[in-house]
Amino acid sequence: MALPRQPWRPVGFPASIALLLLGCCALAAHAQAPPDGRALTLDEARTLMWDNNVDLRQLDVSIEQAALLEAQARALVLPTLRVVGVYTLNDDELQFAFPNLYAPLLPYLDSVYGADPGLETFFQDNPGFPDARDLARAEASPSVIQYRHDLRAIVTLTQPVFNARAFPAYRMARIVQQQSRIGRALAADGIDAALTQLYYEALRLQGFVRLREANLALAQTLLAQATIAREEGVGTAFDQNRAEVAARRAERELEQTQTGYQLLIEAIALLVRQEPGFRVARPEGGPAPAFGEGLLREALERDTQLRLLGRQRELDAELVAEVRAQALPVVFAQAQGQLQRASAFGGDAFRWSVSVQAVWDVFAGGMRQALRQERELESFRTALAREAREERVMSALRQLQLEMSALEAQREAAQAERDLAALGMSLAMEGRGLGVTSALEVDLARQQLLMAELALLDVDLQWEARRQEVLRITTRPPWGDPTR
Repeated sequence: MALPRQPWRPVGFPASIALLLLGCCALAAHAQAPPDGRALTLDEARTLMWDNNVDLRQLDVSIEQAALLEAQARALVLPTLRVVGVYTLNDDELQFAFPNLYAPLLPYLDSVYGADPGLETFFQDNPGFPDARDLARAEASPSVIQYRHDLRAIVTLTQPVFNARAFPAYRMARIVQQQSRIGRALAADGIDAALTQLYYEALRLQGFVRLREANLALAQTLLAQATIAREEGVGTAFDQNRAEVAARRAERELEQTQTGYQLLIEAIALLVRQEPGFRVARPEGGPAPAFGEGLLREALERDTQLRLLGRQRELDAELVAEVRAQALPVVFAQAQGQLQRASAFGGDAFRWSVSVQAVWDVFAGGMRQALRQERELESFRTALAREAREERVMSALRQLQLEMSALEAQREAAQAERDLAALGMSLAMEGRGLGVTSALEVDLARQQLLMAELALLDVDLQWEARRQEVLRITTRPPWGDPTR
């Protein structure tokens, strides 16, 4: 059973008509009112993310660690100096006394010197001239063979002359440094994609907040009009109740949208390490990307994952070269000096030596061949991963093109729907003023206009978000390209 329609008499109700016309202007008024807070543009947010994000700052440590690999590679061709000190406590000290080999000749020498008094006179006149009898009379002194407390110092200087592994090791160190920088950029790309998605979602809810504010203002205007109509005896309690429910619903929807928007601002603030006292600002529009071979080439050149895989192929090649270098000899020169306590059989206190040595592992049990084959297979797998990544980049670009084309068609439909809804709202308000349109029909027109406005804004921002994604994957980011 249809509800009876109450006639609407425009004469005598100037206040209600004024309130209704005020609600007509609410949408435009709230659409122009910006939210509180400083505007944070998308490019500013992306740059702040690159500079301040905690996860990226942790990767800076990995870059510094990778730089140390170059010093380690240089160490393969630089000299090394080793000093060794040895203290030995032996159980006993060993000594050996050598006998005087001239002692048996003493009787003979005494007889010769006694038989010739001139010899005795000669030695008395020349005390500096050695007397053979003194040598025969000398007592044997003991010599230490092993000290109880023995000290020794050894200094060794080694200079590599040829080490084939040093060349691929140095090149690998440089490649790993590049990989570390690209890895940071790759992580930044992932965070940048998430940040861009959050930013456009915040833009969507920001627009929804403005539209729902206008919707709430219009609903409150209709509630005030329904209240006045009932007070003047031309409206029903049902119309007033329905208008109040609609106003409460509009208020609740606005609060939910505002909460969602604030949560997104908090999420963006966490990524960029800023206080959440800012608002998002819609980027300036631009033309649709010119999809084609040129754009695809730019996307492939810009893709960080592809560049990382390219460095991985270079690293795989150097790993193979390093395995092959293991089959070559290592040649080095070595100088050694040794300082020790002098002993009977130990020689001088200081001794030194210089040598040139070559170490050549001629056969390693097949290990080198197995390692070389394994690393060649890794290189082949990296090449396959690179091809797969190129296909994914092309597919993603193609998908963005199709989505943007579909959204352009949807935008035309959404714009037409919005225009029709706006016309319907205008006709409903005009009919209400003439008494031929019910309050329920005016509320329905209001809801249709709101849904059409939300749909149009949603389609617009979806198209802009995909355009921004195309720019993101084909152009340099705001912070430049630190990996080149």
